[in-house]
Amino acid sequence: MNCSDSIVIVGGGSSGWMTASSLSQFFPNKKITVIESPDIPRIGVGESTLEHFTFWLHSAGINPTDLFRYCDGTYKLSIKFNQFYKKDDKGFHYPFGSSSPDKQIFQELGINAFQYLKWKYPELPNSYFADSYWPAVALCHSNTINFNENKEFANLDLSRAYAFHFDAIMFADYLRDHVCIPRNVQHISSTVTDINLNDDGIESVQLKNGDLVHADLFIDCTGFKSLLLNKLKAEWISYSDIIPNNRAWTARVPYNDIHNQMKNYTDCTALGNGWVWNTPTWSRIGTGYVYSDHYTTPDDALLEFTSHLKAQGYKTSEISSYNDVHFRNGVQKDLWIQNCVAVGLSAGFIEPLESTGLFTTITTIDRLTEILNDDGYNQFQVNEFNILCRANFDGLAKFTASHYMFTQRDDTQYWKDCRTRDYNTHLLPYERDMPPLHSHDYYISEVLTKSYFDCKDKSDNGTSCIMNGMNHMSLNPWQITKDAYYGSGPSLKRLHLMLPDILEKSDRRIQRWNALAKISTNHYEYLRKIYWNAS
Repeated sequence: MNCSDSIVIVGGGSSGWMTASSLSQFFPNKKITVIESPDIPRIGVGESTLEHFTFWLHSAGINPTDLFRYCDGTYKLSIKFNQFYKKDDKGFHYPFGSSSPDKQIFQELGINAFQYLKWKYPELPNSYFADSYWPAVALCHSNTINFNENKEFANLDLSRAYAFHFDAIMFADYLRDHVCIPRNVQHISSTVTDINLNDDGIESVQLKNGDLVHADLFIDCTGFKSLLLNKLKAEWISYSDIIPNNRAWTARVPYNDIHNQMKNYTDCTALGNGWVWNTPTWSRIGTGYVYSDHYTTPDDALLEFTSHLKAQGYKTSEISSYNDVHFRNGVQKDLWIQNCVAVGLSAGFIEPLESTGLFTTITTIDRLTEILNDDGYNQFQVNEFNILCRANFDGLAKFTASHYMFTQRDDTQYWKDCRTRDYNTHLLPYERDMPPLHSHDYYISEVLTKSYFDCKDKSDNGTSCIMNGMNHMSLNPWQITKDAYYGSGPSLKRLHLMLPDILEKSDRRIQRWNALAKISTNHYEYLRKIYWNAS
């Protein structure tokens, strides 16, 4: 068994300090050290999370309200996708939390009621699915906050079903100063200049002043450099065959209409050669244009980006600078090699769409924590860790790719190629080093060839929201007719009788939720009163 009594995390940032936060919470007797280089500039344009992040805060012993006070935090209830399906469409939401279908409708048709409605009423907008199942979408339309104390919003629960926008630099500093150091995590401000190896992997790292730092286990949080893992001959598996983007222009935008611009959701808008994100924090908006330099030049991309910002009403003259960020999308073939584990960007990255960066960081930390709970770890656990982490990255990469593969846009070569790219080639050879207790057939059927793009009989997940929003219907006219013929679904006569009533009920629910949302508290005003003690 390999021990892990002393752990060195090389690299700070969100991933380094999140790893230290979790490990110090669950293993207070381990010696944990974070080596953070003062020579590497930090870029923070605003971080956008998923609802799983809120559970991570709880598991790491962190009060979520601290993020509002210390990290410029704001609420995030959903992600909105504009013009991914068609140019100039009105967009659709992917909200958090459990769906709230009408009980009678659910008993009749399940989560697929929208697809039956779309069959009979093809003029229904794709956004109708999320609008009619998630009351949180009504809050997004009105940009308000309501904790549903009177249970008027069905099963809406904003005590759990929410995420954050926050300043990434402030977040890392908060974890360092208010969480990790008070738990006796050692912080070394220095740059690693060399890595010394032995038969077990890494023996020590050498600092700029010549000091050597030894540990049982090293965690690589050095970003795309993967400084430690690359020393152990790591192999990178690219996602560029299914994810088109590789660069981003980023900027910090000041508010000029804070009540309306501080949205309670992440706004994503597709442009000619990529897409723009808007993540509103308390003091400013983090924004960026994610694009592919195979289709446009950086200068032309910046012009397209600034033109979009102006069209949205932002004062580009007040933006102090723009940063051109290069990124690679892919994943390490093995995230854990010998006594070194990669976490964060060192482990893998898909792209900013769907806020998967911190999500994959959390899932990697969670699996590491499970293993380190034992007295030691062995090679079986390392192999299993690598397979599960790779499967997680690959599933999210396919899910992210769905935003491109089902587009109907053909206004630029970028979008034409998104429609014609072969997305079915991305099946990776998990069978190598397959742990003996895991069935090879299971991974082939459930991990490799599983369809992430079939939303039939599913609810409460992003797949259903994205597929319905992109008009990719598993219940098409042929399937509905077949199910009716064989008795595995409602008869066509029954559908024609019930669907008008279902549409009327759904319309009333949407109208009721929207009316309640309009009289709820504005997002900015809620944060100002609750967390900034303003009257």
